[in-house]
Amino acid sequence: MKGEKLDWLAKLTSLTHLDFRKQGLERVPTAVFSLTRLKELRLDDNKLTFLPADIATLTQLEQLILNN
Repeated sequence: MKGEKLDWLAKLTSLTHLDFRKQGLERVPTAVFSLTRLKELRLDDNKLTFLPADIATLTQLEQLILNN
């Protein structure tokens, strides 16, 4: 997934759960912040070193999983 364009993800506006475990991500894909109905976001086992302030746009988010 690293380096792939994920613009299509922003079109999934009804998405409530997103699992990006073990994808080698170094940053949260920008398209994720368009998913305003997201309730659960799994980002565990990636290479993230910070969360951008845009994470606050996910006002419906109930679970953010960032293990490892």
